[in-house]
Amino acid sequence: MPAVVAPAAAAVRLRVRTADELDLALNNASYHAATGRPVLIEAVLGVEDTPPLLREPSRVLAHR
Repeated sequence: MPAVVAPAAAAVRLRVRTADELDLALNNASYHAATGRPVLIEAVLGVEDTPPLLREPSRVLAHR
């Protein structure tokens, strides 16, 4: 995805699983964004974090 948004810039990709990791990633993202590099943060969430509106469609699609 970052290559599509800014193909000439080296993108920074960060993956987070906890609130502490997100806090660190946001600090890192701020630094890299200030240098003109695009930043993508992937937040890995648990099943219990799924918004109610997405639960049913996700359940149906998982059984296909």
